[in-house]
Amino acid sequence: MDKKEAIEYLKERLGEIPTLAKLNYNNSEYPLWRHQIEDVLEAVFGHESNEYRKFTKSGHRAHMRGLLMSEIIHQDDYIENLRSIEIEILSIIKKYETLGFEAEPVNIAGLPPKAFIAHEGETQALSSLKKFLEALGINYFIAESEQAAGRV
Repeated sequence: MDKKEAIEYLKERLGEIPTLAKLNYNNSEYPLWRHQIEDVLEAVFGHESNEYRKFTKSGHRAHMRGLLMSEIIHQDDYIENLRSIEIEILSIIKKYETLGFEAEPVNIAGLPPKAFIAHEGETQALSSLKKFLEALGINYFIAESEQAAGRV
């Protein structure tokens, strides 16, 4: 799932809030709904992303449950938590509707990327750079080495 698909997913889940609001605060559907959204946000945006962190911090208002505490108070907390989550979901959607999505880098030629290196002498820096480029699958050309080899 990419970011664009994740935003569409959030829009669908946002539409489920009115149904969740009709349920009792002690239902089992809400925690499942919330965890599913958290899982998608973490997978698509990352555990350290603002999208994930803000969502997971929202919707945690709750009074201490006491023997004489009214069910209405708990239900009000539940509705307030849904509103808080709704705001976070809307915030994420609006962010991407406003800013758009980052374009994935495109390899125009369909060929592996190449690097041109102008470097004289065999140094530790050059060795490290060659290993790094090889690990990335990037073909490289070292001007001085190839030129000297051509003159021999």
